Amino acid sequence: MKNLLLVLILTFFTGTLLAQTATPPSGLGTVASPYLIAKLDNLYWITQDASRWSMVYKQTADIDASTTSTWDGGKGFLPIGNNLTTSIYFTGSYNGQSYTILNLFINRTNTGLNLTATVGLFGYAVNATITNVKLVNVNITGDSDYGSAYVGALTGCSQSTAISNCSSTGSVTSPMRWAALGGLIGTEQLGSSTTNCYSSCIVGGIGSNADVGGLVGQLWYSSTISSSYSTGTVSSINNVGGLIGAIDDVTSVSYDPSSILNCYSTSSVSGGSYGGGLVGYTGKTTTTVTNCYSTGSVSSGSSSRGGLIGGNAGTITNCFWDKTTTGQLSSYGGTGKTTTEMKTSSTFIAAGWSGSIWNMGDGLNSGYPYLDWQNPSGTPLTIDSLPSTSGLIASYLFNGNANDGSGNGNNGIVYTAALTSDRFGKSNKAYSFNGQTDYISSTQQITNPFPLSISLWFKTTTTNGGKLFGFGESQTGSSSNHDRNIYMTNSGKIYFGVWTGSYQVLKSANSYNDGTWHHVVGIISTQGLMLYIDNSLAVHEYSVTSAQTMTGYWRIGYDNLAFWPDEPTSRSFAGSIDDIYIYNRALSVSEISSLFTATGTTSVKNPLVETLRTFNLSQNYPNPFNPSTSISFILPSRSFVSLKVFDLIGREVAIIVSEEMSAGSYSRQWNAANMSSGIYFYRLQAGSFTETKKLILLK
Repeated sequence: MKNLLLVLILTFFTGTLLAQTATPPSGLGTVASPYLIAKLDNLYWITQDASRWSMVYKQTADIDASTTSTWDGGKGFLPIGNNLTTSIYFTGSYNGQSYTILNLFINRTNTGLNLTATVGLFGYAVNATITNVKLVNVNITGDSDYGSAYVGALTGCSQSTAISNCSSTGSVTSPMRWAALGGLIGTEQLGSSTTNCYSSCIVGGIGSNADVGGLVGQLWYSSTISSSYSTGTVSSINNVGGLIGAIDDVTSVSYDPSSILNCYSTSSVSGGSYGGGLVGYTGKTTTTVTNCYSTGSVSSGSSSRGGLIGGNAGTITNCFWDKTTTGQLSSYGGTGKTTTEMKTSSTFIAAGWSGSIWNMGDGLNSGYPYLDWQNPSGTPLTIDSLPSTSGLIASYLFNGNANDGSGNGNNGIVYTAALTSDRFGKSNKAYSFNGQTDYISSTQQITNPFPLSISLWFKTTTTNGGKLFGFGESQTGSSSNHDRNIYMTNSGKIYFGVWTGSYQVLKSANSYNDGTWHHVVGIISTQGLMLYIDNSLAVHEYSVTSAQTMTGYWRIGYDNLAFWPDEPTSRSFAGSIDDIYIYNRALSVSEISSLFTATGTTSVKNPLVETLRTFNLSQNYPNPFNPSTSISFILPSRSFVSLKVFDLIGREVAIIVSEEMSAGSYSRQWNAANMSSGIYFYRLQAGSFTETKKLILLK
């Protein structure tokens, strides 16, 4: 009897402790004074009165929702905004401020209502704003005796609603025949948008007419998903996609089409008809999918499956799938690539993908591209790898400091210069110089660096000129002896020169103080003195093959320029400088191109893209040469390429390239060991493009 009484008492107290309690949050629910959600009881309070569903909320702490598994007889949490009988939905604003909601449990059925079940943290959201919500280890199930359900970890149905910076992990399921299930959102409709979101949920449906996706189950009418991804496991009988189950825009309905832009999926996909690595099915010809890719395995019992798209009536542009990892050699849209190609940046840059949106490398995402917001300090998507580190004696990338990245330990000492944003807009990735007192010097002395290549980026609007880079005998102040100077004149022209007993200076024809980023390379070697600006050879003086013999320090942003040609008003540079590479050898044309494309903007226009948008044939290097020279060219699209060499009277003397080639940047060698000294011409033909340049063989 005592034992029975003890059991009853324990049962009573346990039930009391686990029971849900509605506790009003602080605040007024307005923009100026939002309701502050600090605990689970505050979340439950929102569910209890539909008049609260139009208010403004901010989450102020991590919330453990583990006890929801015991609520309401095992039904769990009651979704916010789910009063379908009166059509009252969540129309307010909820900012999770990146705090987590852990172990949320929902197992809901709309029994007897003859209505579609809408299940998620928010059941039905209309004209709402939901941001920065992080759902961890959810367990969500939606059911309905009506026969259909919209189920997602965050929202069951999102209608004319903006969702951004939200994520989910855990599982989302429904046994319904008619269902839309997504790892984050069940169905997204009528002008809704999802941006910078992801899900790694296990998503599973067994209905023969279910739309099941790793992030969103179903996309309808004028809705967009951008800069988002999924990494979970997705399974269903029909319309199953790694990111989205189906895009169900209907041709007869006069809404604008839906779109997916800059997204990817690594989710594994399994099911019956219409299975795709990214999207199961797209249903309207004007639906667009742009700059997306998939890599997860796709297994489907139907022929309607694809590495990217399972069934398609839409427009798929610049999208790819990994033929190896998906296990699919075909797709209803997109281009299949090998794993190596999928992990090669030029695959995506050639298709117009932006380095301001996509990053690559950094030990993330198994080497595939990833979105910049996942790691804002990461490496932007670039065309080529950097030149070999052979001969690299110093590099100053200015990633939060002026340390030497070459491994030689010649760190920079910063004299009041300030960190600023680089050409990608990333903060603390470049240095700004005030044109008065700011400069950087190396810690170690260097003796007679020769040959020498200097590469750097700069941006300025100054009309007083100044030194960008040089080699000076003094670590601080003004150097009496100084050489190998890259400087700007008052008019904004770039000069590069050395002292050989007299001033030997190359001068740009154009001015570059236009407030945009520019790339400059100065080279002194036995091949001469060279100045490259924005990936083009500006000047080459073959007769200058030496520099002043001296010991000194690298000087950045300031040093002596007394008596140098067109000496500027200021010896201190006013502007920004970034990504300095210093080699004790002459860089090749292709290496200069890779520095231009891999570490900076590909012209002063759109970052990382413009270079590959037009054909380009570079001047051979070296020139004159004996017996070999390098010829570089750029293809913006796949083309049949002919690169031939002709003598002075037009006779063909060599075929360097004669094949179809993919878009990209290339460099080819011509060995003229068996040719006589003289002037020759090389001609590039690719598609409708033709260009001819002169080269000189001097034996």
